[in-house]
Amino acid sequence: MASPSRSWKKPNPSVEATRNGMGRSGARGLSSPPRPMPLRAPHLQRSATEGRTVFEFHGWATIRVPEPDIDPARRRELEAVAVVRLREAIARADDQFSLFDVRQTGNELIVLYAHGLRNHRFRPVIELFRWVATELPDSYGLLYAHDDEAEGQENEFRVWRLARGAFEERTDPFLSPYTPTVEPPSPFTSDVLFAWLSLLDNLRTAHPETALEELADCVSPEQAAFLRRLADRAAEAPDAEPGAAADGGA
Repeated sequence: MASPSRSWKKPNPSVEATRNGMGRSGARGLSSPPRPMPLRAPHLQRSATEGRTVFEFHGWATIRVPEPDIDPARRRELEAVAVVRLREAIARADDQFSLFDVRQTGNELIVLYAHGLRNHRFRPVIELFRWVATELPDSYGLLYAHDDEAEGQENEFRVWRLARGAFEERTDPFLSPYTPTVEPPSPFTSDVLFAWLSLLDNLRTAHPETALEELADCVSPEQAAFLRRLADRAAEAPDAEPGAAADGGA
């Protein structure tokens, strides 16, 4: 009889906390000197998709042939050849797991489109658009991709611009940073938990502004506003009178 498949087990919070330096063996801030505490440890800098690796891409290109104002019959012949060659290039990139196609709309607009969600970076889609830039240089379009395995770019989309035979990678101003633009920060991710712990430590050591200025990178504006109110109230609270604890216990 076939052995049963290994079932998924929910992570043990205490084990994960210790592994991330936040459990008993890695407690922070309880006896640290009065100096600003870093908001995020390097090994905690992950995207909102922490725990799953993804490469998401969306691309389109308007396919054009040289001299579009030539005789219409001749232009249609060139476009037919271009579409045949493009379908061959698509076949080399398409493994039937993602969506690739080229279609002709009304008014004879020829469009290539590509969409997919992969577990790892899928270079064939990048090479497909690079091929269009080289072989059909009058074409133009955009390829958007989010790769959470790209070091230093885990929390952003990257966009490749296809125009006039050039295929250039650019920064994305619309959907980046991925969190909190696309995904809301979860209060249960290690980044946000670490930010809260850091804020508490910085409040204790009289460095609240250091934490508040950097919180925008790992919490939502609403969470940052709440933490600022918390810091303001803590700053306004009168210090306990010396001996008050002793008097209260008498």
